[in-house]
Amino acid sequence: MVSTKILLYKHKTLSNGRHPIILQAISNRKVKKITLGYDSTEKEWNTEKSRFRRSVDNHEQKNMALRRYELMAQKLIDEAILSGKPLSLIEFKRKFSGTQTSTTDFFEFADELMAEMRQSGKIGNMQVYKNITNSVKSFADRKINFEDIDVTFLHKWEVWLIGDKRDRKGVAPSTANQYMRTVSAIFNKAISRDLIAHELYPFRNQFNPKGYSYAHLKSEPNHRAFSEEELGKFKDFDEAKYPKLAYAKDYFMFMYYCRGINWTDFCHLKPASVRNGRIIYTRQKTGKLFSIKISASLQELIDKYKGGVYLFPVLSNFHKTPTQRANRIRKCIRQVNRDLKEIAIRIGIEPDISTYTARHTYAMSLKRAGIRLGLISDAMGHADSKVTRHYLSSFEDDQIDETDDVL
Repeated sequence: MVSTKILLYKHKTLSNGRHPIILQAISNRKVKKITLGYDSTEKEWNTEKSRFRRSVDNHEQKNMALRRYELMAQKLIDEAILSGKPLSLIEFKRKFSGTQTSTTDFFEFADELMAEMRQSGKIGNMQVYKNITNSVKSFADRKINFEDIDVTFLHKWEVWLIGDKRDRKGVAPSTANQYMRTVSAIFNKAISRDLIAHELYPFRNQFNPKGYSYAHLKSEPNHRAFSEEELGKFKDFDEAKYPKLAYAKDYFMFMYYCRGINWTDFCHLKPASVRNGRIIYTRQKTGKLFSIKISASLQELIDKYKGGVYLFPVLSNFHKTPTQRANRIRKCIRQVNRDLKEIAIRIGIEPDISTYTARHTYAMSLKRAGIRLGLISDAMGHADSKVTRHYLSSFEDDQIDETDDVL
């Protein structure tokens, strides 16, 4: 939440040799300074009370004005608390100063959103926003206000994203689609907080039919699933000959047997997640509760790695904060995916695999086994790029338990 204080800003000296009096607003260790139209010398200013001294002409009227500024600031803070909506420094300054919304700094507001995500532990989302705003910075190479991001700007950024320039490898159309969707989300958040006018929204919708559309950037998902033969080769890989690859194989097989569990959720599993012969966890991305029967194959892997704070030695007590855990998870998945590719090469199959292949192979194994499509939500049938959606999120545990036997 925002906190404020009136003070004499001694770091700036005006042409008359005096210092401006400002309202300092602080939130998430960031500061905004708002000039109040008064100035003073250090001798005339009572630092303890944040007021003019009695020796100053018209000190009563000036101090009453400063008190009104304090009340105005507190009123904005109280209104935000009552509404339950976050109050950013940018929004506070705009409301306090009565300034126009069209010159709001895009990067400054994005930083505010990322600070909120960091505080709430949404490190993955924060990293996505960081990567995308960094891309906008690299492209624009200057300060950008919301009003600067119009249809022309977005078309030019799209070309820059996908094309090869200055030895910079372009991104895939599906990645560019994600970038555009995130910028759209930032606009929507700014509009919902009354930070900018809705007329500034540059993307196509019912109110702006001539706006920029990123629909053409969608691409059909091309995620890898093992064939039966490939899966057999992977299971038979002798990790004893290549001990450094054992983790990657075991993690992949656990994810496969555990209904294609997401990598982040896999890393967060703890001994307490194992209860009454089941693995019980809540998917972080969706909040969906999963309860999975522990098969003999799962039990074997659990027993192999038991003894730690987590079921598998990706995280430890050292990783206390959400940021530390997120960084560790990202670092490990890069190594695991590299090791999976090495395993694929050694067993003579295409090396374009990752931990996600376990998730996709699970669904395809059920399909090949003749399990009715209503139970597996045929992952390959998704029409858009959101292929990470749960394949089995809508089914009852006892129905799914029957399908685990075919794995």
